[in-house]
Amino acid sequence: MFRSFPSSVFPLHAAWAVLTLAAWLFCGVVMTTPVMAQGGLQADAMQDPLQPQLIEDVQFRGNRRIPTDTLRLYVTMKPGDLYSAEQAQRDYQAVLAQGFFDPLRSNITLEPGNTGGVIVVFNLTEYPVIRDIQYEGLKSIQLSDVLTRYKEKRISLTKDSPYDPVQVKRAEAELKTMLSERGRPNAIVTAEIEDVSKTSIIIIFNVDEGARVRVAKIDFEGNQVFSSRTLRKQMKYTKPSGFLTRFTSKDVYSPEKFETDMQLVAQFLREKGYLRPTIGKPRIENIGKVGGGIPLISKKSDGLRIVVPIDEGIRYRFGEITTEGSTIFTPEQVLLISGMRKGDIASAKTIREGVYERLKKAYGSRGYIQADVNVQPTFKPPAPGESEGVADFTIFIEEGSVYTIEQIEFSGNNTTRDKVLRRELLVSEGEPYNQELMEYSILLLNQLGYFDEIKKEDIQTTTDERRKTVNVVIKVKERGRQQIQFSGGVSGIGGSFIGLTYTTNNLFGYGQSVAVDIQAGNLFRNIALSYSDPYFLDRRIGFGVSVFSQRFRYASGISGAAIASGFFNSFTGLDERNLFTQDTTGASLSLSAPLAVLTNRFPKFSRVSRIGVSYSYSRSRITDPPVNRDNNPDNDIIVTFAQPGITISSLTPSFVYNTVNNPINPTSGRNFTLSFTWSGLGGRVKNLSPVLEYREFRPFRFLGQGIEKPAVLGMRFRAAHVSAYGTPFDSNSLAFIGGVPQFNRFYTGGEFEIRGYGIRTISPVAPIEDRRTTTDVRVVDALTGQVLQPGLQVSPTVIQEYTYTDKLFPLPPGSFQFIPVGGDSQLLLNLEYRIPIVGPLSVALFADGGSVFNLRSLSDQSIRARALPATLGSTPDSPVPGPIILRPDGTRLDGTRPNDPNPSGPLPDGFRVAFVQAQQASRTQVNLSQTLGGIGRNFRASLGAELQVNLPVLQVPFRLIFAYNPGAKTNVFDPRQLGIIEERGVIRFTVGRTF
Repeated sequence: MFRSFPSSVFPLHAAWAVLTLAAWLFCGVVMTTPVMAQGGLQADAMQDPLQPQLIEDVQFRGNRRIPTDTLRLYVTMKPGDLYSAEQAQRDYQAVLAQGFFDPLRSNITLEPGNTGGVIVVFNLTEYPVIRDIQYEGLKSIQLSDVLTRYKEKRISLTKDSPYDPVQVKRAEAELKTMLSERGRPNAIVTAEIEDVSKTSIIIIFNVDEGARVRVAKIDFEGNQVFSSRTLRKQMKYTKPSGFLTRFTSKDVYSPEKFETDMQLVAQFLREKGYLRPTIGKPRIENIGKVGGGIPLISKKSDGLRIVVPIDEGIRYRFGEITTEGSTIFTPEQVLLISGMRKGDIASAKTIREGVYERLKKAYGSRGYIQADVNVQPTFKPPAPGESEGVADFTIFIEEGSVYTIEQIEFSGNNTTRDKVLRRELLVSEGEPYNQELMEYSILLLNQLGYFDEIKKEDIQTTTDERRKTVNVVIKVKERGRQQIQFSGGVSGIGGSFIGLTYTTNNLFGYGQSVAVDIQAGNLFRNIALSYSDPYFLDRRIGFGVSVFSQRFRYASGISGAAIASGFFNSFTGLDERNLFTQDTTGASLSLSAPLAVLTNRFPKFSRVSRIGVSYSYSRSRITDPPVNRDNNPDNDIIVTFAQPGITISSLTPSFVYNTVNNPINPTSGRNFTLSFTWSGLGGRVKNLSPVLEYREFRPFRFLGQGIEKPAVLGMRFRAAHVSAYGTPFDSNSLAFIGGVPQFNRFYTGGEFEIRGYGIRTISPVAPIEDRRTTTDVRVVDALTGQVLQPGLQVSPTVIQEYTYTDKLFPLPPGSFQFIPVGGDSQLLLNLEYRIPIVGPLSVALFADGGSVFNLRSLSDQSIRARALPATLGSTPDSPVPGPIILRPDGTRLDGTRPNDPNPSGPLPDGFRVAFVQAQQASRTQVNLSQTLGGIGRNFRASLGAELQVNLPVLQVPFRLIFAYNPGAKTNVFDPRQLGIIEERGVIRFTVGRTF
């Protein structure tokens, strides 16, 4: 029991003296006794002395690898400062934050100085250095995958780094997770530390992977509405073991992935109106060994049966829907935007897309970028006799304030001028921030093709809450301005070619481009030079100009002795002596502008639409092949395309709607193009040609779940037609058909249309006829060469038999009976599913189909007459020159010599051998009215896959195509095939995309 003393007994001044002495004794003990405080300051050094003291020195002890001068950089205390425990603690934590020292074995102590001050001592214990990291027993995972996962999870565990036990524990846990993902959920991982020296260690992870486990069955119990099969279809990451899962590893049980799948099942139920499903904890049962899906190859593994308890609950319909907090939009407008209507199925998808996406986006487009929307449901049980409940919803809205754009900046555009980027923006500084217009602006920037794809995360916004402003920084990564693109291919009758396109994009950073395109091959040559400016004279008008020169050599499908004379060549596919040559030179000008320049009535549509017009002028000449220009009429090609002076002057208005996000490697968006070409403005060709093309790309994650490089489902549809008007072009060759130039008619096939067929090998065909006319017929004795006198030496009937006009003759031996004439219409559909594999390698599954045909009827067409040898056939119906035998009376003998025992000897008396000669001309008639090949007969399809390697520098994929042609015409003896072999399966190589 304490006892109090009166002040008279214990004077006040004596009390102060005792307290002062006790304080000095306490300080002396503190500064001379280094009592350790775990992980920080010494316990009695954590408080300031009663009297402030100067720091005489700051010392570091125990640091061997880290220089003292380096540590001083992290310490703010210095000699001469007044000591502060708070400052010392901050400095101590700054030193530990460098990760070199063990916080459990380090501290700070105070020691008395020589002049009455204190010395601050950092007592440090360094972590040992990791000299090596070993993984014993790890077989199912590559070391590179482990290191990649460490990097993703930010686990700092590398050689020559300080040992950190926390990081080692994290690595243990991550290794177990990775093994679980690979079907080894019972794996055991333990880390062992082995000392190498006092300052270095080796970390050994001992791994017992355990048995591989596969999911054999997934069953749901308690489901009353949807079958287990339907629910299993909603699971993306876990599938029962089978043939396909052997390759996708989706039959491997991973708790994390299975939990995600259960969330997908729940989401499916909510989207169907079952808003309150209950999914219980799955039961996992071992059912023994199961196969891997591939007989005789796969090893058996332990199998699991997963049983998921589930209760779908009842389905709800929307009831009363009210709003709170909306001042910008009326309640009716909010309900219209949300899409929630009383009586409809209460789908979570409707709520998600209507409220959390469209409604929030609507506020963002008004500048309310911090608007918060939410829904609160009130569930009502079903009425008596009803099976469905009602859910009333209240939409809560916190609008916030309107934010104005204070500044828009770009980073990463080292070459591209700011004005080139700003002119694509639909938002401006000083205006309310519009989220929708910002998204459209990013789309327009991506369509330039100057940068790598700009994503949402590349748009950084900072807000000033006081001033209600927002600053926007758009990060871009420029592509090389100098681009080289290769194209090419090899395909039988189409020949082989290689192309090089050199483009200087974004010239001097102002957005213009100059391109040189050179393509050359054994059948094709093209040289083109072009210039384009998307903002001509700093206006929103695109301007382009190009000049070009082309040479194209092709076969008619007809030859007077095509096969016998080597019409086909084993390497090029065609003998060059039988090829027609078309030379074309020309130029074009184009202008285009956004539709918004004319009207902004439909802003969402006009922002991404352009209208344009182009004018082109070209001159073409088609010359005969060498076999038609030699002195041997026997090898002439009877159908000619020769035609000089083909001038075409065309005006083409066009409309383009384009939301495709990237011009080279698109992953999303649509492109609709409509053009109408009118030829006849001063040229000799008068044609009309409308063309419609639609393309669409969607990221699709059924196979290949990549986020950075998603799989892409692409589609292209094209429809085109061409027709003549006015007086048709007067041509004596097949260069024109129905007034349309042969090269403007439609053919299909090739790696850029229907991949399993050769270029331009699919076409309607028309039968041809050889009609001949003779004049000045005479009969010449074979021995003397004298002309026999009609009526005296030769019967007049012989002269009459060989005198004919426009007589139909059989075609020469080896000739084709049909000729390709092209179509006036084309339909084409391409589907392609591009799956990224690794790096630049990807696989594309494709299905192509299309047809060329004639909508308009055609009239038969004659080719100009050609001279034939003077000697006629041995019979009036024979196209092959040969002798005849005259009887003594001058009539022609049919067949062999009668009553002649020696056929090879001299003729009997009175008989003679003669030749019939005349002025002979041939007229080839193409019966276009009998053209074969409507939309059905000319339909072709190709199915298959491509291996694509996309080279970043060249900006185009190299493609190896494997195609199967289910409708190939494989009967080479069918005269309608023109000797073209259509194969069921083909392998081709080409460069560039189909679309």
